Amino acid sequence: MQQKKDTKPNKNAKNDRNTSYYRARVKVAAKKKKDSSAYVEKAKKRQMTSYKRALLVLFALMLLFTGVIFLGMFLNNLVINGEEPETTAENDWEDIFTTDPNSPPENSASAGHPSFPEIENPGSNEISEIFYRYNGAYLDVSKIDSLESLQFFADNIKSKGINAVNIDIKKEDGTVPYHVNSQTDSVMIGENQIDIQIGEIIGLLHENGLYVSGTICCFKDNLAASTFVNYAIKSSSDLMRWEDVEGDLWMSAYSTGAQEYVKGIVEESARLGFDEIILSWFFFPNISNENYLVYGNENDSRDKYAAVKDFVTDQRRALDQIAPKIKLGFHIPLQYFLNVPNETMGLNPADISEWCNFFATDFFPSKLSDNSVINGETLSNPVGTPYETAKALCGHFKFISENMNFRPYLQAFKEYGEQQITNQKQALIENEINVWQLVNYDNYY
Repeated sequence: MQQKKDTKPNKNAKNDRNTSYYRARVKVAAKKKKDSSAYVEKAKKRQMTSYKRALLVLFALMLLFTGVIFLGMFLNNLVINGEEPETTAENDWEDIFTTDPNSPPENSASAGHPSFPEIENPGSNEISEIFYRYNGAYLDVSKIDSLESLQFFADNIKSKGINAVNIDIKKEDGTVPYHVNSQTDSVMIGENQIDIQIGEIIGLLHENGLYVSGTICCFKDNLAASTFVNYAIKSSSDLMRWEDVEGDLWMSAYSTGAQEYVKGIVEESARLGFDEIILSWFFFPNISNENYLVYGNENDSRDKYAAVKDFVTDQRRALDQIAPKIKLGFHIPLQYFLNVPNETMGLNPADISEWCNFFATDFFPSKLSDNSVINGETLSNPVGTPYETAKALCGHFKFISENMNFRPYLQAFKEYGEQQITNQKQALIENEINVWQLVNYDNYY
């Protein structure tokens, strides 16, 4: 009998199939998960790389932007410094005192940007601070015969509101009115020296609360040029000492001996107690034909501008070694100050302004000829119009008076009395110049 085939489902076989199926699915899922994880990791890496690139680009843009800003500032600064102001009668002084080192003004060998001393008014009662409110008077000490007469002079000027006195340390003819050092004594040989000691003069003036200024005429010097022949400027025709049109002798600013002679006077004056020292005639003489002169500079390759600048620089440094608080001023005669720079004289205020505390010049109407043109104004009679003359001069020197300390000398001689002096002062006040010095060669104020 044929055995009946069992048709009942086998549970174990079914379970085996299910197990194999799910295992396969698990493997597939695991593989997909693994593949998916790898993809995610790669995506994350790509995203991180993108972030880094973005940050680098941003940083580069910031650097570029910063560079553009600084480049713009640099170019703007070049444009400002390179601009040449319009050349007009009103801004001639601005041209002189804003010269570019790479483009010096005509006749200037070494002009640059000066550092102007700050104009200030501390308002202190100390004598040294009178400098900022200087209202002075010239005193010829050779006309003072005793300390009593000096006290009378001090009382008189103080009653007129004057707080400072200016005296000559070395005059234009080379005279040194008192003992300074052995060199000046050898020049003077005891002549023309006063009996009062200069220390006593300075002491009495200080006791009266007066600021004491001393002027040294540097190279225009009859006595020293005669005594120290090697220091003198000579005539090319006969090698004898050369005389200018006024008959005065000059020492050469190229001469080391002449420089040291003046420097010795500057140093000793600082020790004597002067509150300030003013250098005058610290340059070369003005002459139309220099072929007539021998300066004695065969071994000196410097031009005149450089020689003058080196000389005044040396004087300032000498003072700094002895008494740094002493003020140093440069006096330039009006006829030359109106026409600078001057190559023949080696004179350019812009070259030397950083080495002084102030410039001074004389506003004397008597130094101007009739129909002089100052600051665009024609002065038909300068002596008869002191206010108009001082006003025109203030206009001419406006730039320098606004940018550094500037001291005009006012005429108080040749029949100039209180009214003419007041007129000159009024012109200064209207132009915001509050310092001045009166000059009367007879000590009468």
